[in-house]
Amino acid sequence: MITIEIAPTLTGAPSAGVVGQPYTHAFTVTGQPAPTVTAGGALPAGLTLTETGVLSGTPTETGSFAVTFTASNGIGTPATLDATITITAAPEPPATGSLGSLGNFGS
Repeated sequence: MITIEIAPTLTGAPSAGVVGQPYTHAFTVTGQPAPTVTAGGALPAGLTLTETGVLSGTPTETGSFAVTFTASNGIGTPATLDATITITAAPEPPATGSLGSLGNFGS
């Protein structure tokens, strides 16, 4: 039996997110054996990263978060991806209410 070993690759920078809105990002991860993905640095609160490279959850705080993602499988050099994940505040809902009634002006 022949076993083919391939060094890991990791691509696909994560997009921005919004506080209180569900977030999912799947990195493209290749290699043989299958690499494990880890994060160096603080992820935004409310987000988690799986070993297979899926970043998901519901962010609970705003900010810009610098994170280095690493895919490793023991073959060659681990693949790294430096990213900044920006989480913004949810937009304010439109104001509601009445404008009042119009009065009569004039003679």
